[in-house]
Amino acid sequence: MCNFLLGVLAIFAPPLAVLCKSGCNADFWINLILTLCFFVPGMVHAWYVICCKEDPGPIQTTVHVHTSGYAPAPTYA
Repeated sequence: MCNFLLGVLAIFAPPLAVLCKSGCNADFWINLILTLCFFVPGMVHAWYVICCKEDPGPIQTTVHVHTSGYAPAPTYA
């Protein structure tokens, strides 16, 4: 989502903006607590997450496939 739209959303619903930006991780829970206690620190934290934190990017996984020269023949019953 565009950072400008997230910034506008952070004015009205800071935890929702953080949830859209970084998912349901520690930043979201910190922002939820800050917003429930005091609204302005929740807004400031949301803007920090939107502007200053880097996107985690896609998760990369490595699949190891063991290949050998032998493959058993299929058996038919």
